[in-house]
Amino acid sequence: MPKFDSGGAANVATAIVFVVLDSLAVFLRILSKSKTKHYFSADDWWILAALVFFYAWAGQILYGQCPVQCSWLVRSDFASCGRNRRIFGGDDAHECWRCSGSFEGFPQLLDCSCIAGLLNDRQILWVAELFFPFTITCVKISILCFYRTIFSTRTFRRVTYAISAICAMWMFAGFWVIIFQCRPVRAVYDTSLAATADCFPFARFVFTYELTNALIDVSILVLPIYMVRQLQMETRQKLQVISIFAMGGL
Repeated sequence: MPKFDSGGAANVATAIVFVVLDSLAVFLRILSKSKTKHYFSADDWWILAALVFFYAWAGQILYGQCPVQCSWLVRSDFASCGRNRRIFGGDDAHECWRCSGSFEGFPQLLDCSCIAGLLNDRQILWVAELFFPFTITCVKISILCFYRTIFSTRTFRRVTYAISAICAMWMFAGFWVIIFQCRPVRAVYDTSLAATADCFPFARFVFTYELTNALIDVSILVLPIYMVRQLQMETRQKLQVISIFAMGGL
């Protein structure tokens, strides 16, 4: 039974819980369509695409959180290896690596199988990040497609298409930045290249990216509110309908 640290356990639990909840929500959506004999529309296909991308993300997170089995080398063993060599894997049993200054939190000596495992984990988590923009964007476009089935005015439809285009640009911008955040690309997950790699401040990108993500979400939530205000309904009924749409923000 693998043992995780508190952060790893939280990631695993979160991934599993949301896989179950999202799968159940999409299953109930498909079931309701079949019961009411409604055909699949664009919003259904987009939400299915989002679920597939989310499965890919969750799979990477779960696999990447598997503990790496490290065997520590004593200094006498390291001395027998000769000079430090940056070799990952290989058939030579004497290949070794001094982690100090290369991998944070590992000041001791590790065998190469452990180093390869650490690099593999970083690489897996980096790949998992690539699925995030696609998952979020598919959900946003699904909501916009659903809006068009309710409100059919020409202006409203044009606005939803415009926001969909912005979502697509947001998605591809994040995808390419995540891939090429460092030169060489390997430096994203291989911290031994930190001294020579050229990387931009990724934390600033994340802040800007999430800020634009929040602004897009707000614009999507505001769209139906504006349309509901134009309906010939009592104020109380309008508030009830608006509250239903606002639940999407949760």
